[in-house]
Amino acid sequence: MEEQEMSFQDAINSMQDLKPGELRTVRIVAADREGVVVDLGLKSEGFIPVEEFGQRGIPADFTSDKEIQVVFTGSRTEGYYLVSYTQARMKYAWPKIKTAYENKETVTGNIVKKIKGGFIVDVGVDAFLPMSQVDNKSIDSLNELLNRNIKVLITELNSSNKSVVVSHRKVVDIERKGNAQKVLSTIKPDDIIEGTVTKLVEFGAFIDIGGGVEGLVHISDLSWRRIDKASEVVHVGDKVKVKVLSIDQEKAKISLGLKHLLPHPWDDIEKKYPVGSIVKGKVISLVDFGAFVELEPGVEGLVHVSELSWKEKVSHPKKVLKSGEGYEFKVLDVNRQQGKISLSLKKTKENPWEELKKKYPAGAKLKVKVTKTAPFGAFVQIEEGMEGLIPLQDMSWTRRVNKPEEIVSTGKEIDAVMMEVKPLEERALLSIKHLTQDPFIKYSVGKIVKGEVNKIFDFGITIRLEPGMEGFIHKNEISRERDIEPKSIFKMAQEVEAKVIRSDRKTRKIDLSVRKLEIEMEKELVKKYSNIPSPTLGQVLEERNE
Repeated sequence: MEEQEMSFQDAINSMQDLKPGELRTVRIVAADREGVVVDLGLKSEGFIPVEEFGQRGIPADFTSDKEIQVVFTGSRTEGYYLVSYTQARMKYAWPKIKTAYENKETVTGNIVKKIKGGFIVDVGVDAFLPMSQVDNKSIDSLNELLNRNIKVLITELNSSNKSVVVSHRKVVDIERKGNAQKVLSTIKPDDIIEGTVTKLVEFGAFIDIGGGVEGLVHISDLSWRRIDKASEVVHVGDKVKVKVLSIDQEKAKISLGLKHLLPHPWDDIEKKYPVGSIVKGKVISLVDFGAFVELEPGVEGLVHVSELSWKEKVSHPKKVLKSGEGYEFKVLDVNRQQGKISLSLKKTKENPWEELKKKYPAGAKLKVKVTKTAPFGAFVQIEEGMEGLIPLQDMSWTRRVNKPEEIVSTGKEIDAVMMEVKPLEERALLSIKHLTQDPFIKYSVGKIVKGEVNKIFDFGITIRLEPGMEGFIHKNEISRERDIEPKSIFKMAQEVEAKVIRSDRKTRKIDLSVRKLEIEMEKELVKKYSNIPSPTLGQVLEERNE
């Protein structure tokens, strides 16, 4: 009973030695999953519950005999005094943190744990570092950040619940911007500088040119040749010389070029690839309209789909060429200003249109098959893979043909006359109407013709000379008498004889005249009878005597 009274008295005395809110330095006795036991230098020990440490958990360095600061809370539990590690830290560090926040000053913290959405950073108190605020570039391994000391800016501070949010990215941005300004003040476009490849991306490579300042070499500026990946030219860690292409002072962005330090492959391109020469190249890309061919690194040419075959109509170059394969091509054109070289596969072989021209000279008659029609004429197959065109105007001498279907039908075999073969244009022109002589030839000026009246107008008449051929008689050419109405003299289908007074083969117009024919016939009669000799006086007397 006496011993119990003494223990109780010791406890009371100990309580009097500790005041709630008092900051005291203590020594760690033990730590487990329940919490941390500390030596207060009293009869009873202190206890820090594990909940005190939140998401961070009990620090790994909380081992026996380590000294820490705690605050007495004024409570007891299961024989222990309850003390607070968090309150001690807050009491000591919060004023400094608040001052740093208000003055926008950086503080140093240690990354102690990875949690969902970011990290816990010890800045005197536990602060939250969001993942988006770690850095302004991607980080390959997040685990490498643990236990690292970093500088941060306090972006959010809540005094009521003592929560702190920090950003390392803002510190990096400020430092890099300051470094960038220094670096940018020392370089200018066209300068040649050295740097280290820090990162490869889909669109190019980042180069550290000093002080953490990076410039970008776009993938198109890495090599004169076409590349798919930056790794085809450079690798992370490579030391390279680059040319400054442009500088954006406001955004602190630097565009760099690697290929610009190499000779331009298009120098003297006309001498290397003269028009008409046969060259070797590798197909590197197939597209709907043709194929891109690499003649040498940085020099490409285009083979248009129309230059792949003389006879076959190629719908896609993959039917003739294979990507990655080498072929021979003929150079058609070189344009250094536009960076274009036109190539041909088919022109490395004999032009079959030259042979066609020899086989079917102008005027040659042949049988052809109608393959398709168009508003301007009909296409016909001359030989396998060789087509020609019969224009509308060459389908009939006498008819005005509006559609080819009026004369020909697709799939039918017809007779035609070769008019012209143009090997360079890969064209052949044929005609149907030239199978016969132009009937217009028969109606030259001065000819006497006959026809039936088929139209009567106030100003004249037309007469049908033959199918598809008409002549026109103006009212002034109907008779020598003036002001005669055509309707008073002529009837439909009446046969009329007239003289051709104008014949225009281009416009296919024939003008006739009855009046001139009558005058001419009259002159002929006069001439005929004026040539009969007059009887002599002897002949007259002789006739009388008889």
